[in-house]
Parts: sequence; C-alpha cells; structure tokens
Amino acid sequence: MDNVVVGHLCADPILRQPFRGSQPYAKFSVAVNLRRKVGDEYVERPSVFHRVVCFGQLAENVTNSLRKGMEVMAVGDWADDSYTDPQGQRHTQIVMEARTLGPTLRWATAEVTRTARRSETLDMFATDSTRQATPSAPDPATAPTPDPATPTMAPATQPTTEHAVLRGLPTPEPSADTGGSTRRRKKSEPEPAISRAS
Repeated sequence: MDNVVVGHLCADPILRQPFRGSQPYAKFSVAVNLRRKVGDEYVERPSVFHRVVCFGQLAENVTNSLRKGMEVMAVGDWADDSYTDPQGQRHTQIVMEARTLGPTLRWATAEVTRTARRSETLDMFATDSTRQATPSAPDPATAPTPDPATPTMAPATQPTTEHAVLRGLPTPEPSADTGGSTRRRKKSEPEPAISRAS
C-alpha cells in the first residue's frame, strides 16, 4: 500500500553522490502542519517532520524543480534509516523512500517539462578534462542543403558538444545547427574545363 506525505519543504533539495558510479540521491525534510477544529475555531497542532529520500533521475528532477517552502506530495514506502554514530550511540530514524514526488497545485501552478530518460549513471565527479564529449549529429530535416555549384569538403573532425552534468542539471540536447551536412551531391554533368589565358 502506498504511503502519502503532503507538506512543505524545509530546505532546498541537494543532489549528492557518495562516490563515482553510485546512484545519486536527494534527502530532505517535509513539514506537515496539522489543524484540529475545536468548536468553531481551528487550533494549530505541532508540526510533524518527515524525512524523504529519492534516488536516480527522480532525485535530479526534484533538485532542479523544487525549492524551500513549496507544498509537495511524496508517494513511497517507509524504510529504516537508523545508524550508529562513532561514539556507539544508536539513532533510530524512519524515512520515506519516494517513488514519485511533485508539487501540489492547491495554492500554486506548475509548468511541466518532459525530460529524456537516461540509462547511464550521473557522474558528478566529472570535470572539464575528464568529461567525454559526445559528437552532435545534425538533424537531416534542418541541415542546410549544399549548393551544387560549390563542392563541399568533409571536415577532418566532427564538431562536438560537451555535456555538462553537474548537481543534477539536465543534459542539454545536441544543437542541430552545430554541424553542417557533409554529403556530396552527385553531379549529373561534368564540370567544364577552365582555360587559362597565357
């Protein structure tokens, strides 16, 4: 059975990655404010704080979309996140492992932007020198058509676009205008010979 927590974010979610190759995660607190009706008036009850954790691309999207103070709804399962500190003291802690999470639309509006699914693991430790560049392929529908009178030469190296993936920022899509067409158009007639004046 799914568990649901509706409350306000206590802080901006921060994307973390323990070590290279591990699954990134975001852990944050959600404050649930309750009111009880006593007679004709509502009495504020003490706030209840729930720890929520999400993993993978959900954590990246949460980091990029949600901010402190937003009312959110988390759906997931409760899990035991207890630990023992270096002094040997046991700390009991229950967290919700969210399977889906988003802002509520009771007092706000939202604009949804669909992101592409990624199969590889986010590498937050990558730098400009270690991050591999991915060649950008031109879109055939928008690629410029070469002029038959001007032969085109294939470039020695294809243009590349580095994908900066830091702190859960979405990977930019390759731009269609970064590379030109390298196809040669077959000429139906041979080029006329050019005579040089002596």
